[in-house]
Formats: sequence, structure tokens, C-alpha cells
Amino acid sequence: MKTFKLIAMLFGVSLALLPTMPGSARAASFMMSFQVTGFPASLGNPAPTDPVTGSIVWEAAGIHSPIQSFDSINLTLDGHTYSINELGYLPDLSGPPPHDLIGGNLNGTGIIYNQTDDFWIGWDRNSLQPVDFMYASSQRPGFWYASIYEPVSFTSFSITQVPEPSTILLVSLILSGLRKRNRVSS
Repeated sequence: MKTFKLIAMLFGVSLALLPTMPGSARAASFMMSFQVTGFPASLGNPAPTDPVTGSIVWEAAGIHSPIQSFDSINLTLDGHTYSINELGYLPDLSGPPPHDLIGGNLNGTGIIYNQTDDFWIGWDRNSLQPVDFMYASSQRPGFWYASIYEPVSFTSFSITQVPEPSTILLVSLILSGLRKRNRVSS
């Protein structure tokens, strides 16, 4: 808090506008971004969406911790755009390799029926590496699956911490204060 008081004094910012320091028990936001390609045909149908590109944001105690809640999803498969109300989470599935799973909760997370708008993405929470991605579509029969065991399935995959709005606000206030200070001294 001393740092915030010093910043407030230097730049004339009200302490009421400064963010509070996050506590150790507070969750942080994390974003998984991915692109998966090279889905083989299923039941005679080519993959309706290939490549699959998406992102999912969630709250957790840490980057290697179980998911507490979902914040957003950006994923459309064969015309179906998913919402956070359609998401579920299964931690610590046995392997190989052991992994966590985010998926549609239409039939239960981790269960996909033919001709339903459902999906899952699996990753190793410890190494933050992808494991597999599977989806089905209500528009046509088939299951389209890709895994790390197939040569070019995951063309990109990352899990990163999302900056807190309070951190962004603090940086904005500091930059604003520096601009005001420079105008006054000019």
C-alpha cells in the first residue's frame, strides 16, 4: 500500500481510484488459445471446421490449479458458437498422459454423441501441453479427432495469465499522471 500512496502523492491521484492488492486466496484469470488442424474424415464426412481456432478464459488459483469458473469462450464449430453456459470441466483424468478436460456439457463433459454440437479439449495441467481435441456436429454424422500423437494436429497452443483490470488501471493512471506532470513542467 505504501507504493500506491507514493504514486498517489507524486501524480495527484485519489487513493480511492487505486486498485487494492490481490490477496493470496484470490483467483486469477487464464486464457487458453489454440489452433488444431488436420482432422481426418469421419463416417465418410470431411471435418466441417478445419482448422479449429479458439480461446477459453477461466478463473483458477494458479496456472497449474483446477478451474474454478469460466469467464468466456470464443469457439465456433460447424456454425455452432459456444457460450460459457455450455462448458464443463473434468480435472485429473487418467492417461496416458494424465490430463484435464474442458468440453461441452450437452451430454456431460467428456462424453460426445454423434450428431450433437459437442467438443472437448484436453491438456496436461502440469506441463501446459495439449493432449487432444474432439468434436461432433449436429449438421452431419461423424467425430473429428486430433491428438498430440498425430504429426501436425496442434499448430498453436498456449495458456497465459490475463492481466487483472486493476493492473491495467494502475498502469493507465501512472501514464496519465506522467503526461500531466510533463505538461505542467513544460
